[in-house]
Amino acid sequence: MFVKICGMTRQADLDCAREAGCAMAGFIFAGKSPRRIAPAAAARLAAGGMLRVGVFTQDDAEAILQVMKEARLDLAQLHGGQSRETAQAIGKDRVLRVLWPERHAGAASLQAALDEAAEEAAGVLLDAGKSGGGSGLAFDRARLAGLRLPSLWMLAGGLGPGTPAELAAGALPLPCGLDFNSGLEEAPGRKSKEAVSRAMAGLRALGLGPDPLPPALAPLALRRKGF
Repeated sequence: MFVKICGMTRQADLDCAREAGCAMAGFIFAGKSPRRIAPAAAARLAAGGMLRVGVFTQDDAEAILQVMKEARLDLAQLHGGQSRETAQAIGKDRVLRVLWPERHAGAASLQAALDEAAEEAAGVLLDAGKSGGGSGLAFDRARLAGLRLPSLWMLAGGLGPGTPAELAAGALPLPCGLDFNSGLEEAPGRKSKEAVSRAMAGLRALGLGPDPLPPALAPLALRRKGF
């Protein structure tokens, strides 16, 4: 599994994530988040070889693209139910689409949402709850049993140092990537080096990673190698 750590606000935390083997660093541009960062501030933070991902809640492709340019982002994580037109304007290879399985009453509805997201995004991120993010809660992966999952899907919500052992203990599908945030923090926007190390050690102990970027996303890293 590859790893993304979201809610980055400090260079020391990006350095820690890179040294630990993370593949992505996330910056939050949602107005109400305690981890919100200004585009210019995000641009000044160096991500090394990690992909730079911006988290957006607004449905305005022009505004999102402007922030992506200013903050030197590789991917837009659409975290607000943005329209298909917005995703298309950004470009499929630069979009991560967030879905909330708990919004769906049954497997058929969730499968339809997964199929649609796979058509318009490079990857799909499954989050806990029914909207927003940062709840610190996890959703029941049993909801995914028997479903056709996208070729690149990530898990978010309630992830922490103990997540690798929890994932390995079950027989349910394993995600391609993990999106950590509050579970690795000492305070909002301030990551804990100890917690990051424990999470990565857990992955390594179980033979689950951390892995490099999947092939589908590797061209993005080559395109912005100088960042």
